[in-house]
Amino acid sequence: MALLKCEKCGKDISDTMTVCPHCGYERKKEQKRVETAYKGSIIDEIIRPVVPALGVMLIAFVLELINKYHISRISSDAAMAYIYVQEWFPPITRGVVLLVVFALCGVASYFIMQKTGEKKAVRWGIAAVGIIVYLLIMVTLTNRDVYSVVGGREVLVNYARAMVKWIGITCGLGYGIVEAFAYMCTFGKNVTSSIIFPIVVLVLYLVIEILKILLAVYVFGWGTGGVYQPVVLPVVIIVSSIPYIIQNLKK
Repeated sequence: MALLKCEKCGKDISDTMTVCPHCGYERKKEQKRVETAYKGSIIDEIIRPVVPALGVMLIAFVLELINKYHISRISSDAAMAYIYVQEWFPPITRGVVLLVVFALCGVASYFIMQKTGEKKAVRWGIAAVGIIVYLLIMVTLTNRDVYSVVGGREVLVNYARAMVKWIGITCGLGYGIVEAFAYMCTFGKNVTSSIIFPIVVLVLYLVIEILKILLAVYVFGWGTGGVYQPVVLPVVIIVSSIPYIIQNLKK
């Protein structure tokens, strides 16, 4: 037993007493901050974001094949520009950059969690930084002159320059957002949840993108769906968040 001073009258009282016997002051119970212990490993932190990134890369390949199929049926400068751009800035490039950025986010999570403990808010913060970094890299990579790519035809240069920058912005946001939600879904309440829900996020994104392309081709007559990405992005955010919300409802 130890003695301490009453906060009101200043007299000595036992640390086991909740009420001061001298003045009747009721001591406040000490609120201990409870932190969830962090038990992760650096390998686990790298694998969690890398697996969804591989899924996003696979989706990018599928979408490129679909787009190329429709583009091959269109005889226009815009269609030719799209083909050049896809060859110059292929899905593998976008996917590798995404994989590296979020793998580094996983490494950062490991070292930060060592100090803060397991905190979902911290993970979301790191994922948000990953989205921003990926977007900036995509914009930087696509902010180049594409004159040599398109053989010097000025009309193609204009189309391709605008298109490649557009791809950088839309991929930076779309891929980054989907990656972040899929990554966060890997922290489910059990192994099954941690596997199924990230897959659901990726599948829903693929469905949205395919519908966007079909809408662009058969309703508006344009060969690619990238021009409608600003409208689609809010849908991507909402739909990608649904599996995450459902996964965490009963936690």
